[in-house]
Amino acid sequence: MRTFADFLGCTNFRLGRAMLALAGLLLAGEGILGGQTKDFVRFGNRVVVIESSESDLVVVQEFPTQQIVQGGSTTFRAETRAGQPASEVEWELQQEGTTIPPGSMLQALPGAGDSARKYTPGDTLTRIVRARRGGFGAWKTFSISVVTATATVDVAAVVGQTNQYQATADGVGAPQVVDANWAWGISPAGFGSLSAVGGNPRVQAYAAPATRYCDQTVVLSAVARNASLLPLGQGGLTVNVTKSTVASLPNAQAGFNTTVVSGSSVNLVATQPGFNCEQAESWSWSGTNVQQSGGAWVFQAPGGISSPTNYSITATESRSQKSTSFTVTVVPASAATVSVAPTPVSLPPYARVRLNAATSASSPSFSWGSTGGGALLTTSGSSVCFDAGPATSGTAQVTATMTSAQGGATGNAAIQFSTTGGYGQMPT
Repeated sequence: MRTFADFLGCTNFRLGRAMLALAGLLLAGEGILGGQTKDFVRFGNRVVVIESSESDLVVVQEFPTQQIVQGGSTTFRAETRAGQPASEVEWELQQEGTTIPPGSMLQALPGAGDSARKYTPGDTLTRIVRARRGGFGAWKTFSISVVTATATVDVAAVVGQTNQYQATADGVGAPQVVDANWAWGISPAGFGSLSAVGGNPRVQAYAAPATRYCDQTVVLSAVARNASLLPLGQGGLTVNVTKSTVASLPNAQAGFNTTVVSGSSVNLVATQPGFNCEQAESWSWSGTNVQQSGGAWVFQAPGGISSPTNYSITATESRSQKSTSFTVTVVPASAATVSVAPTPVSLPPYARVRLNAATSASSPSFSWGSTGGGALLTTSGSSVCFDAGPATSGTAQVTATMTSAQGGATGNAAIQFSTTGGYGQMPT
């Protein structure tokens, strides 16, 4: 039996909707219900009639957008025109015109079957998500690009509160910000502390150090982050902190050997642990036998000392204008000499060397000091360890001061810093 499609022959490969309705009426005797929208395809002398997925499928994107934020996702749902979840839906992911394996980027939603997919790109490439029903009909396509999830972060003082600050985020990345993942910082690092107010990381209380040697400008910064701790934006606020009332520098430490042999000299150096001014410490010195030489402060021990004699000298930190005192003991010179070995020594960064002092004096005791970089790990005994630290150039001088019943004497070793060689080992 010849069908209506055979009658048409090659003149029409695919009928439009109006003709299909007529075809449905004419072919009703072959089991095709008239009045329904149908498509058919001619294969040689045979006509295959199919239901049109093109006319029956609606694909909806939740929160329609052609751009999603990096690290975010978007969901597509396939429905019938009656609003019911569609079945037998084919989904594809294309990149630069080529169909690619969807992998974890295009995943089914739990319980949704073929009717829904969640698209989560792992990068910033533009791709096309498309769907059709039953393997026939036109594809429903969506081109989705990815934008960097940036957010504008603002930090402001909390109205009506003292030393409390709140961060807020705005912009395209703001919806991705997770409150629990806010990160805060202080510059200069360690100048005070921050703590969340009421367990809310967006609001922080700032506490300045109890002892402040200088007026200080502090920057409080807040970083907005997403669920994966990816930074989305950063903002900050400047806080001016005034110095506290401190009468002296009680913890200042002498960076020199406070035992000096009569007739010799020592460079004066001091450090203040916890000194929290924006700039480094700067010291001036005063006292008997203290003088400035070539930009350095020097204590010149008087000659002819016959018994140990103490001298008090004062160090003043110029930025904080706080002072502290040190006692220098001058001991008589001895006929005995002191030698320090090895010397000279060349050390790469963080290398160490053991220095040994020797003297002909009986029952000697030794104290050590160094200038020019590096550090002594111990400062007493006839044998000490010297650490080069990060220095790569210059020369340090290590001085061993010997005292005994016969008097005192000094010996020196030169440590030359070098960029060659590997990390040093702890000497034995």
